[in-house]
Amino acid sequence: MDLKTSYNLEIRIISSKSRARWFSINKVVDADITNFKYFVDEILDKYLCSYGDVAKVFYFYANSKTNIEISCDQELVQMFGKHKDTKCCLVLVVYFSPDSEPPSIPSWDSSTKDQYKSSAHPH
Repeated sequence: MDLKTSYNLEIRIISSKSRARWFSINKVVDADITNFKYFVDEILDKYLCSYGDVAKVFYFYANSKTNIEISCDQELVQMFGKHKDTKCCLVLVVYFSPDSEPPSIPSWDSSTKDQYKSSAHPH
């Protein structure tokens, strides 16, 4: 993996059906070869959602303090471009029922960040 195009993704998986507010995983990806569909499919395969649930993916952009939805390759490239200085992206995968609103997304406040961190094991 090329260090110039490697990014650390700090990923929170959030579900209204989970006992915890979220659980965290870290993943290193190469921005040159990562595409949106395979990225999402890999997460969905390892960290299953409930039957019928949908998943939305967001990243936190610190400059505007907003969570920006990612739904295609171009938006994934934009995320990497906005984080080229730090090489670290804060990513959210939100599972929810299609007939309800997505659960609220907790703040990326660093004081609470480690409080809910748990080690995730692939299924």
